[in-house]
Amino acid sequence: MGKASGTSLQQYIIRALFMLLALVFMVIPAYNSTKPDSAQSKSYAFDEGWTVTVRGQQDTDVTLSKYSFEICNRGDELELVNVFPQEAAEIHNPLLNFYSVHSVVDIYIDDENVYSFGHDRYDKGLILGYGNHFVDLPKDFAGKKVTIKLLVTENSAFGGIPAIMIEDGNSFAVRSLSERRINFIVSCFLMMFGLILMLISIIMLRFYGNFGQTYCIAMFSFLVGIWTLCNGDLIEFFSNDRLVKVYMEYMSLYMMPVPLIFYFREKVYDKNNPFFMRIIYWSIAVVALSFVSTAYVSQLFNIAHFPVFLPYAHMIFIFTMFFVLGINLIDMIRKRRQKIREVNSIMIGVAIAGSLIILELLRFNLSKFITGFEGNSYNSTTCFAMLIMVIALLVDYGQSISGVFYKSVQQSILEKMAYMDELTGLANRRKCEDVIEEYTELNTPYSVISFDLNFLKKINDSQGHEMGDTMLKAFSDVLKKVFKEVGTIGRMGGDEFMVILPDKNYAETDKLMEQLKHEMDMNNLKKDGIYLSTSYGIADTTEVDGDDDPHSVYRLADARMYVNKRATNHGRT
Repeated sequence: MGKASGTSLQQYIIRALFMLLALVFMVIPAYNSTKPDSAQSKSYAFDEGWTVTVRGQQDTDVTLSKYSFEICNRGDELELVNVFPQEAAEIHNPLLNFYSVHSVVDIYIDDENVYSFGHDRYDKGLILGYGNHFVDLPKDFAGKKVTIKLLVTENSAFGGIPAIMIEDGNSFAVRSLSERRINFIVSCFLMMFGLILMLISIIMLRFYGNFGQTYCIAMFSFLVGIWTLCNGDLIEFFSNDRLVKVYMEYMSLYMMPVPLIFYFREKVYDKNNPFFMRIIYWSIAVVALSFVSTAYVSQLFNIAHFPVFLPYAHMIFIFTMFFVLGINLIDMIRKRRQKIREVNSIMIGVAIAGSLIILELLRFNLSKFITGFEGNSYNSTTCFAMLIMVIALLVDYGQSISGVFYKSVQQSILEKMAYMDELTGLANRRKCEDVIEEYTELNTPYSVISFDLNFLKKINDSQGHEMGDTMLKAFSDVLKKVFKEVGTIGRMGGDEFMVILPDKNYAETDKLMEQLKHEMDMNNLKKDGIYLSTSYGIADTTEVDGDDDPHSVYRLADARMYVNKRATNHGRT
């Protein structure tokens, strides 16, 4: 029962290696093409010598990337003061690159306000988001005092400030992108793959009902790509609107469990699984959907901002991963008991990706609330775990589709064998009877032509059954040439054949019979010792009105065929 051979395992390994090689060959050129030119990429880490005031407590000679403090909450104020270094004066088209998290920002040069961000939105109670601020500096900025003032707008916002950079405006975008090129490549791949697969799934869902899982994979991949683009601040290369970034990042993160849950619906509803698994499944699904709706509505109507819901999102995601792992573990145990050997790709993928994600969440929360982030900046590697998950989902879906396809082909072959005459490839008696019964049930007019191949018995007796089989095949080929496009052709057994014509083709019967005679004459010109001749009878449903027997038309045609056979002196052939 469903036993996979060792060859199957080898095939899976070979496919996985080819996929890995293809990915490597695609990534390496993209990776190398985005390497920065160090001669043209200039920047200065404005990191040391700061005076920092946090909630009224001042520290001097601070190195920002090594400086941490108690997590700031809504309403806390910070001030950073320093003097621009002379070493940075050689940078052309200088920009001050400063990163803020949920804060109103004011920047002063020699006590003159040169940049402000977030005042209007903060006054309205709206979320500000986080990201880089780029401030044009005057050419004579070196030696001038710079003051940066922050007003925190969300709770548990941050506990440190990453190094402030003075960038060359002509090259910083290339340098910044090159430093995060792997994340950029992965996010673009996941988004484009998800978007294309989503469109294909939507189109195919109109014609087939089994593309729901494909859509779930596409949606999950697209959401992971969007989240990676935003979380890595790569969205800033496309849009500086922090509101767009906030909505895209948080909503994509909060929605991720939803397609992941619904992908496994069929597996949960397997008849071998206990009913309580469905209860757990729908409980998680309802919680996930309710959570997404609550978070979105709360943010939209400014009741509570997205960051408030982040811890709950982490818990839902972890619980979903454990549930998915449990489903596949139960499925794997059951298949082993049934001695079904197959590579459980989703089990491997979930185990690897789940472990990486859980470790990443632990690292994030531990760094944020206890140890502090290294360099006061956070670089997530979750996108790589998600990429593993997407690949695992694809391989699992491919395995399930292959199984369904194999069963479908197997069923098709069995059905074909049950309804096909093995020698001629025509429909057999059973198939012809089913077609007649179907026409009768639908009350659809039709006609029947009953054929008897002349001289078959003589050929079998004089030249052997092998030659007789050749004759049967030749006659069936002629019937196919004439009637294949207009009706059902069948061999009833021995030398008896039948053609069933729908009513719309009945008017063409005389023409078709002339064509049949022509094709037999052409065949008889061949010097292969085969001479084709047939007796036939024709009848249609109008001639048996009121008779409820579905086979009455065939019997009438068959009777006329025997009359024709006797009239042409072929009664004993």
